[in-house]
Amino acid sequence: MNYFELLHLPMDFEVDLAVLNENYRQVQKTVHPDNFAMGSDAERRFAMEQTTELNQALQTLKSPLKRAQYLLQLNGFEYQEGVKNIAEDFLFEQLTLRETLSEINDFTELNVFLAELENKIQNLLNEFKQFYQNKALHSAQETVDKLQFLYKLHKQAMQLEETLA
Repeated sequence: MNYFELLHLPMDFEVDLAVLNENYRQVQKTVHPDNFAMGSDAERRFAMEQTTELNQALQTLKSPLKRAQYLLQLNGFEYQEGVKNIAEDFLFEQLTLRETLSEINDFTELNVFLAELENKIQNLLNEFKQFYQNKALHSAQETVDKLQFLYKLHKQAMQLEETLA
C-alpha cells in the first residue's frame, strides 16, 4: 500500500493539506499503539510499525519536494545522490544566488531574496505538476533535481535569518 492509499488520497501531486491532516488523524486512531497496549507483542510491534509508516507518509505528502520525489519513485525513478543532469545556465544561476545570499546582511535584503527564491520554487513546482500530469517523467525528474538545489538554498537563507536576529 502506498502513502496515498494509506491516507485515502488520490495519487496526484496536488494534495489538500486539510484533507491530508484529517485523514491522518482518522487512520492514526485505528493504528495508534495505545489501542494495542493489552495486545500481544506481535500486535504492539505491528501497531508501532503502522504508526511509523503513517508518520512517514504524512511527512512525505506534506512536503511538495518529498511528494514529488515519492511520486517519481512510485513510477520507477529512484533518487541518486550526486547524479544530476542539470543545464549549465541553471547551475550558473545557483552560483549567482549563493553569492547573493552570502552578501546579505540585513532583513530587508533577505526578505527580498526569500520572496524571489520562493517564487522560483513555486514556478518549478508548477512545472513539475505539468510534467507529471503529462507523464513526462524524465522532465519531471530534472525539475525535482532543480528543486533540491533551491530547497537547500532556502534552508541556508532561513539559517541566515536566525543569525541576523
